[in-house]
Amino acid sequence: MANEDHVRIVWEGAEAIAKWRSQFPGERLDLSNAVFIKHEAEDAITPDLEDADLSYAILTDAILENVNLKSANLANANLRNANLRNAILSSSKMEKVDLSSAHLENAKLLYTELSGARLSNAKFKEADLRHSLFIRANLNFADFTDSRLDKATILGANIEGADFNGASMSEIYLSRSNLKDADLTNTNLRKSELSNTNLTNTNMTQADLSEANLIGANLSGVNLTKTVLLGVRIDSSTEISSVYGVIGCEVDRYTLEYLSSQDNNLTSGKMMDMNIHDDLATLKSQFGGFWGGIHLTSIILFLSPYIWFLVSIRPIAEFNLSTKIASAEVMRIFEYLSRTSQSEPQLIYKSMTLFEALVRYIWSGGVDWYGACKLNLMSFLAFYFFLSYNMFRGMLLWKTKKLETIETVTKLPVLFSLNHLLIDFSHNTNPATIEWGRIYFRDLLNKLKITKISWGDCLYLVNKGVWVYLLFVLYNTLHFLTMEILI
Repeated sequence: MANEDHVRIVWEGAEAIAKWRSQFPGERLDLSNAVFIKHEAEDAITPDLEDADLSYAILTDAILENVNLKSANLANANLRNANLRNAILSSSKMEKVDLSSAHLENAKLLYTELSGARLSNAKFKEADLRHSLFIRANLNFADFTDSRLDKATILGANIEGADFNGASMSEIYLSRSNLKDADLTNTNLRKSELSNTNLTNTNMTQADLSEANLIGANLSGVNLTKTVLLGVRIDSSTEISSVYGVIGCEVDRYTLEYLSSQDNNLTSGKMMDMNIHDDLATLKSQFGGFWGGIHLTSIILFLSPYIWFLVSIRPIAEFNLSTKIASAEVMRIFEYLSRTSQSEPQLIYKSMTLFEALVRYIWSGGVDWYGACKLNLMSFLAFYFFLSYNMFRGMLLWKTKKLETIETVTKLPVLFSLNHLLIDFSHNTNPATIEWGRIYFRDLLNKLKITKISWGDCLYLVNKGVWVYLLFVLYNTLHFLTMEILI
């Protein structure tokens, strides 16, 4: 039973505990079976133990439901079978704590240190453990049903037989751990780090492992029914054998090559039950062969008026306005300048750079660009849209050709996913390629909450923008055909 004096001190809060520790250094708080909740009328009263030092305390079978233990020190404390439902334990220090068979349903343990903790059979159902740290912890048969473990770190831990059904574990670092016989049904493991992890006989039914790192992992005997394995990192060190239940498994062609090469049980019949994604085939069907030629021709046609303009205006820069070998376009400009300046043609030396001329041409839609140069809004918006659209289209054409070349030369499937990033503005991982974007577009992207653009996003924009593109083509065609010319 608990020491009543110790219970009273804990009810008084963190300062009283600190004072007691200074008076009795080295003595352990005996709070076993203590109840830290009082019901008065319709209210439940609990002590405020934020920042409290409860290290080495004996709290077996204690009731700490709804108690605020934020930033508390519970290192080496004994909390076996304790009731911590709805407790606030965020940022608390719980190294080597014993929480075996403890109840932490719906508890908040964000940024909590649980390295070396004993958590076997602990109940973490619907608990929030985001960003928490578990190094060499014992989590055997723990219940993490519907919990949140996003961006948590679990390294070298023993998690055999644990239940993660419905848990959110995106971007979790779960390397070099033992998850043998664990239940990962309906678990979100997107972008998780599972390298060198033992996943033998785990149930991954309806789990999402998109873009997870499975290099060196052991997936022998796993259940992959309706599992998502798109864009996962996998190589020859990944052990895959005796896989069962592959019906509805979503897998890309690259990963399937490894699955079929290592698992003799994965017959053609079983593969027919899988949902096989081939993002390269998707890209080639729209930007390879005949359609690639169509896209390339369209881009050339978009550029041709501006190339023609520069070619026709080149004599002004190459020679002089007084020369007699200027083109018809040059002579029209020459005559206009002559009239407006009220001077003889050969005496006019008014000039501008080719770049300025091109900008004025785009700004005015080609109408009176060398004169008043008024904004032609529709034409300018059309140019801006065409430029953006064709930039994305050009990048997709380049990517398709590059992947086709690699596949032809190596005669092996290439690792490609439409989820792979085209541009990443969130952090400067490649200054040579994204610094320009960071300088000129960072503020705009932040306002639009856009930090990353994937190849899939690029393809989506091109496919959805085609109708707008055709409307602008129709408008530009009518605009071109109704332009007045000198005769």
